[in-house]
Amino acid sequence: MNLPQRNATLLEVRASGDTVDWDSPDEQGAEKFKGRADAYYTEKRAVAVGPSTGATAGRDLVTRRSLIVDPNTPRIQFEEGDMIRFVYRGTERTGIVETVEERDMPGEPVPGSIRLTLQGT
Repeated sequence: MNLPQRNATLLEVRASGDTVDWDSPDEQGAEKFKGRADAYYTEKRAVAVGPSTGATAGRDLVTRRSLIVDPNTPRIQFEEGDMIRFVYRGTERTGIVETVEERDMPGEPVPGSIRLTLQGT
């Protein structure tokens, strides 16, 4: 079963990197996938309301991003913290996986799609 809609192409998935030194950037993790896979990308803007008082008081505009990966893609063991690289509307983008949600297709003998929620901006 293919994705009914696709507007993006997954190019690469890397495991989250790690570093011994807390004030150094994380090293790049191991490659989990490199190639081309159909995907569906969405961005939604939302207002996040903080406490009414204090240093974080007020409202912030956040962008919630998600990428649904075609179930025909070779199975990738996605994990929180993975770095993904993809193309959307002709522009290459990157994201860090925040949550992984697998959805099985009812009545189908094949795995369903995987929704990756990416860290917001």
